[in-house]
Amino acid sequence: MDNIWIRQPIQEWLPVKWYAGFLPGLPDLCVGRMPAVLGLSGPQAWKVWYVETPEENRARREALAKPIPLRDGGLDFERGPDATTSKVNRNKDYGEPVVALYAPNADDKGWPWFTVFRLSSVKAAGPHACELGRGVYSYEIDMSEQDAMQRIAQMGSLTAAAGVISEIVYPDHAGAM
Repeated sequence: MDNIWIRQPIQEWLPVKWYAGFLPGLPDLCVGRMPAVLGLSGPQAWKVWYVETPEENRARREALAKPIPLRDGGLDFERGPDATTSKVNRNKDYGEPVVALYAPNADDKGWPWFTVFRLSSVKAAGPHACELGRGVYSYEIDMSEQDAMQRIAQMGSLTAAAGVISEIVYPDHAGAM
């Protein structure tokens, strides 16, 4: 495999789209499509960052304009663009738990839909916090609106029955149930 592309700025080989957080308290998503040469598929084909502040947005864009660090012959996102994201805030109250649907822009063909789950706090996540983005976020990826809406409907039924999620929110351009 010719790895010359690795020496280029990340934004040259990792196409990125921004999914705006459409309500106060929801993060923006910075989503990168991993290069086909890496042979990744499904959820592994996408690199997702939660961006909560304008400072993180600026830092993420700056990091993507630089080459990625390498460690043991592999891409080191942790020391590269991942390092721009603030760490888990164990004291932050994120508000009520929520499920939010992030849709790609209409002209972004081939980009996924994201169902983002946000818990109210790291404490609420309990022992699972270490598996979640910022200790409170997780996501599921769907490649079509129909699949995303099916997932939302299923999650709505499950979470309503469990009384866990108080609200499911949709961006203006996604279908509403």
